[in-house]
Amino acid sequence: MERQGGLRAARKDGKTDTQAQDYLLRLFRNVSVQDKSARDALNTFLSGKGDVLLTYENEARLAERSPCRGPPPVARSTVAGRSASAPRAPT
Repeated sequence: MERQGGLRAARKDGKTDTQAQDYLLRLFRNVSVQDKSARDALNTFLSGKGDVLLTYENEARLAERSPCRGPPPVARSTVAGRSASAPRAPT
């Protein structure tokens, strides 16, 4: 997640930077596994470990085709993450 994007979204919701950081810290305390790649995270999740998979869209689409755990639920909202080297779309 892009730091400024996450802070901007928190501000839009009326939260301070500290509140946004506290939220992320609480979230990560519940993370049982932090794999080194999105594919490894998907494989770990499909093997039965964890209740939630936070991943890239292409990995979520791959998970939809897996018979291991049934169709995955899809969040109503998502976070747009960008690589520091990725070009930005004009706004």
